[in-house]
Amino acid sequence: MAKGCRDLANGIVLEEAFQIPYKIIDPDVLVQEEVRPTNWDKLENLGLIFIPASFDELAEVSRINNAIRSISFYDAAVLELAKRVNGLLLTDDGSLIKTAREHSVQVEGITWLLNKMLTHSCISGSAAIIALERINQNRHAISEVDMVRWKERWAS
Repeated sequence: MAKGCRDLANGIVLEEAFQIPYKIIDPDVLVQEEVRPTNWDKLENLGLIFIPASFDELAEVSRINNAIRSISFYDAAVLELAKRVNGLLLTDDGSLIKTAREHSVQVEGITWLLNKMLTHSCISGSAAIIALERINQNRHAISEVDMVRWKERWAS
């Protein structure tokens, strides 16, 4: 979720994301590498939970990372945590999506999260559209077809 926190901050909906009735967790190995540009205390106060990994769990992260060169060590840590807690992995990274599915981990993207925020009345449809536009301006990962589809859905 830490990478997603940057996206949510870019979309100006970071605080609202923590209002949905889900626990949002990240492996503690991400604290230094991924969250450094963000205010860690703010994320913790909002409800982001960092889960430590045991030696065996870190060994599994290394094994995944060595076996699957298309994802980073940090992506391998997120994947290992999702497997360990039987959680949903939130990413729009194509390589990580493919790898998560190969490991039978449920995976969704930022549009799924924005839609959950909307259905739980954390944001309005117009706020979801603005957030999606701002997020996509910063990382260009969402196709134009998907952008149009989500905008039409949220505008109604």
